[in-house]
Amino acid sequence: MRSLFARALLVAMALAIAPPASQVDVVAIPEVVSEDLAVRVPTDRLSLASTGQDVPDAHRSDPIAAPIPFSMVGFRLPDGVDSVRVRTAGDDGNWDEWYELERIDEEDGPDAGTAEAANDRSQRYTDPVFVGEATRFQVEIPGQELVGLDAGELEVAATVLDTDGLSGGPVARRAVTVDGPVAEAATAPRVVTRSQWGARAYRGAPSFQDNVDLVVVHHTAGSNNYTKAQAAGIVRGIQSWHMDSNGWADIGYNVLVDRFGTIYEGREGGLTRGVVGAHAAGYNSGSFGISVMGNFVSVDAPQAAYEALADTIAWKAALHGFDPQGTTNRTYRGARVRTVTGHRDVGTTSCPGRISDRLWWLRDQAAKRSTTTPATGPAGGSTSAARFVDVTASAHHHDSIVTVHETRALLGFQVAGTDQWEFRPNQALNRGDMARAVAVGMGLEPKWNDWQGRFPDVNSSQAYWLGPYIAALVDAGIIQGYPDGTFRPGEPLRRDQMATFLHKAMNLRDARPTFVDVPAGSTHYWAIGAVQREGITMGVSPTEYGPTQTMRRDQSATLVVRAFDLQAR
Repeated sequence: MRSLFARALLVAMALAIAPPASQVDVVAIPEVVSEDLAVRVPTDRLSLASTGQDVPDAHRSDPIAAPIPFSMVGFRLPDGVDSVRVRTAGDDGNWDEWYELERIDEEDGPDAGTAEAANDRSQRYTDPVFVGEATRFQVEIPGQELVGLDAGELEVAATVLDTDGLSGGPVARRAVTVDGPVAEAATAPRVVTRSQWGARAYRGAPSFQDNVDLVVVHHTAGSNNYTKAQAAGIVRGIQSWHMDSNGWADIGYNVLVDRFGTIYEGREGGLTRGVVGAHAAGYNSGSFGISVMGNFVSVDAPQAAYEALADTIAWKAALHGFDPQGTTNRTYRGARVRTVTGHRDVGTTSCPGRISDRLWWLRDQAAKRSTTTPATGPAGGSTSAARFVDVTASAHHHDSIVTVHETRALLGFQVAGTDQWEFRPNQALNRGDMARAVAVGMGLEPKWNDWQGRFPDVNSSQAYWLGPYIAALVDAGIIQGYPDGTFRPGEPLRRDQMATFLHKAMNLRDARPTFVDVPAGSTHYWAIGAVQREGITMGVSPTEYGPTQTMRRDQSATLVVRAFDLQAR
């Protein structure tokens, strides 16, 4: 049954996908399933307009009027369709921006083999998106999602949730007061408890792990424009979705943080204990999942959110006795990971977006704010970026530079006559360096005995660090030389060329970019859209990609780490 706090409307839409035509019919069969809103909604007949091309850009529904006002929406997807786009409008008829929602990945939920995993349905769904106050929505399915699918009906179910009492129900926009702290510790932050934000009870009994030595940082995705008054409703909506759609026992995160710096207690079991969550499959046991509410792929999180993250991590580190700047061993992938890490460092995802670039700050601040320093000190892993005299520990791309150095993906430069090294972070990345980085990221075997003579400008002076890697990429069909037979390894690499490198190396699906400075028909158009879609690279601004700008070495380090999930030794 649905919660009294989350009004849920299940709207099943049977999409009749026929061969390309000017119209594709959609039959909507809405049904309300709720304890306190048990009404049937008449069946409506809708249309999805297509372009009539062999591969239409998109199939779009007519506006769908929901029988209740709502503030969140998510979808159940049929096999073969991995994403949808949705936009919403209120009674004024003004449509908001389009949100792209993707199928939830298997690495985003409970640990395999657990009782919670046995009931996991999350891979059938997208995550929900907070849309503010709305009364109608419109759905769009990218044309490429339907390529290769047999003609027939595809059923997409939309769920809208009234998390703020917009329909006059019992939620009624109740006020949230912060009484914290909730734990007896000098560093305990002030927290909005489960009872304060209106949580439902855990389904069953929580699981616990005695030793907590890992913090995984997430973002929830969705709108960043919510108000303080709406934030508690978003937490309620996420819990409702995790339990009723995904089939989980409770909200997956241990803690959530809004953009104003308010901290919310997540999964039931107590913040002072090692509650096993459902936020990073394979890493939930002995970890603490904390998620910032919003989407930070293209923009950075507010400083207030970072302060709340640092306070919470510092408190947990002191409570459980781990070093925020250390590493820990995990058997799921058999590799050491940093004790404070981003979701994409342990899974195939872009989460938590740009927050990953400031994990160094969170580690540093958590260590300073923690009242207890572990007696054992750091548990191994990389010690410092001081190995490069031109990269400080607070540098924006510090962690990625350490990672590409330790994995030998990008090499530094020895200062003549000394034992010191430089990374030259602000210097332009050249084609040769990128070739090596991509080959290492792909795990290609260098062509040690079969590289000479391929390009006249790749010579014996580059035998160890470059030639064999270029040959490996050529044989893999990722790159080729110029028409004059040269490779030009020292030529600076442009941002659009970088996108094409990764597009081919990762075999990404074509996508349309949203940047105003990437015209349709340009050589690198589809590649830029693909890396944007995957969250591998962002623009130089929210609206511009800067295709002809050169890639800096520090920026490239972060991009390569994201793209190939490189892990420091």
